[in-house]
Amino acid sequence: MLPEEWPIAAEMADRPVHPARPARERRLAVVRTDFFLPEAERLTEQERALMTAMLLGLVESLSDEIRVELPGSAPPVGEPDAALLCARLGETGLLQQDRLVALLLRRADEARVADQLVSGGATPRFVQGLVSHHNSIVAEAAMGLVLARGRRRDRFGHVGVDFADLDGDTAVLLAHALAAALAVETERGDEPFAHAADALLGRHDEGLRLEAIEGRLIAALQAGGELDDALLLTLADEGELGLLTAALAERAGISGDEAWERLSCPGSGRLAELLRIAAVTRPAAASLFAGIGAVIGLQDPAGEIGRFDQISGAQAEACRRALRLNPAYRRAADRLHGQRG
Repeated sequence: MLPEEWPIAAEMADRPVHPARPARERRLAVVRTDFFLPEAERLTEQERALMTAMLLGLVESLSDEIRVELPGSAPPVGEPDAALLCARLGETGLLQQDRLVALLLRRADEARVADQLVSGGATPRFVQGLVSHHNSIVAEAAMGLVLARGRRRDRFGHVGVDFADLDGDTAVLLAHALAAALAVETERGDEPFAHAADALLGRHDEGLRLEAIEGRLIAALQAGGELDDALLLTLADEGELGLLTAALAERAGISGDEAWERLSCPGSGRLAELLRIAAVTRPAAASLFAGIGAVIGLQDPAGEIGRFDQISGAQAEACRRALRLNPAYRRAADRLHGQRG
């Protein structure tokens, strides 16, 4: 039986197809790519279903907001639904934005990890417990997170993505692509839809991203001296991967994106490096490797603790300084170093 977070994937897995689909050039290229994808990197049907549901929910909510901004009366009958809009945008490649797909994948990973780590159907209580915290700043931040998570779940309790979760560039691309698709499908002219997209973007606030809200709660806990190793282990035990990422980033003094890269893709010393620059003690690091290692893809926990032991304080500090550099600079430097051999 699928966990509650996962939408049922059977409909996607067994969609009806023509019994004799011709191997046209376009389909052959898609099949060739799909056939040779590494098995370990392929999406499971659960992941695909959840990411699709999140994308449909996002497109539906944004299309509704764009329609509200249009002048005149209610939209005519036959207005395109989210599935049709996703299909149109997908065919043109306008949905194939790296940061959008990365966000959907992150939410799917967080949901999967939370389900696997919380056993026996128990409900995580850490965040809810902080709502009554003696520190009013922590309590307010915790309540903000509870409300933000509630807004991102649909009527069935499935996780979702909010427009605020998109970075600025992706928000601009998606809002205008969706507005253009609505204009084409309804044949109502470009200008009102373009203005509606601009109005929608005027309300976009990256400070309302779920990661930003989680970061504010973690910062409040850090200011109160509560961001210790015991708290990290509690977050791991409850499957709070987003908060664990924010906590490690806060303690390491790096961005949440950098912490997520190492937490979601561990091994070869990447996770060990993150824990060392976050000043996590060896016993706590070993507990994290053993506790969440398997569900986040850590193949060799023993080897990773060995790498943790080998990282000196100076190496950890050098890594911290490197991770604080602009990612664009680091990518350029890596290419140049590679070119020089």
